[in-house]
Amino acid sequence: MGKRVTFLVLGAVMMLALLLSFGSPAAWAVGTVGISTNSGGRCFPLDEDGNQVSVSGSVHVVITQSANCNVNATCKTEIERDPGPAVTWNKDKDPQHRDCRINFDTTDVFTDQWQETVKPNGDVSMSCHWRGGCPPE
Repeated sequence: MGKRVTFLVLGAVMMLALLLSFGSPAAWAVGTVGISTNSGGRCFPLDEDGNQVSVSGSVHVVITQSANCNVNATCKTEIERDPGPAVTWNKDKDPQHRDCRINFDTTDVFTDQWQETVKPNGDVSMSCHWRGGCPPE
């Protein structure tokens, strides 16, 4: 009985760790904007005021990896916003200087090479580029 309870507890802890690492919006709130292939595609852009929002409804996510392991991620979606001009964000313009987290195939990479545009109608276009190369074999 003791081994079974231990196994169940360890299994629950491992599942919670995976959820927090890859699926939970709270995990994205710690200093990153981001794009993920989880749950059919998720996007964590900034609104027109620089506040992070989680979008999982009408989201188009494309993440590609080149032969030399560079990763490009794009997200197109819509957010509700107050009327005003288009706003462009990147790490330098972001008040919190966040990195972009790209999550795909259980892999996370972080980059400061990202840009996002929020149009007056709420359309959002975000792209993140990671140029880390392949890990040594």
